[in-house]
Amino acid sequence: MSLRSRSHDNRNKGEKRQSDAAGGDAEPKSKRVALSDISNVTDYANDIVKYYQHRQIQFPIKDYLKNQRYINSDMRAALINWLVYAHEQFEMNHETLYLAVKLIDLFLSRTSDEVRRGDLKLLGGTALLLAAKFDVSFF
Repeated sequence: MSLRSRSHDNRNKGEKRQSDAAGGDAEPKSKRVALSDISNVTDYANDIVKYYQHRQIQFPIKDYLKNQRYINSDMRAALINWLVYAHEQFEMNHETLYLAVKLIDLFLSRTSDEVRRGDLKLLGGTALLLAAKFDVSFF
């Protein structure tokens, strides 16, 4: 069962409990949990961390900088700093930034072409737009 479907199933169960409680159950209002509240994910924190650790193992990113003669770690850091700035200016979700960085790293690790310095910001902007589209479409 995927993480998304598990949280959806649990949300439906919780809604049922809430409606049962509202219909005359003895549970006081102060103990009811608002399942739409993001702060209630602590019950799933360990599962979420394990899930993402498993995903990191499944989809490793190799050291691509040694194959890119025009890009070094300082240039990547400058690109990420620029992405953070753009992310803050457009008030995007944190997940959008994380996905954009992941997309950049995946692209650079899997492409056989050398990416030139002038194309690096273009790659970053494209990754940020793709990540924003994904974020808006699915969340």
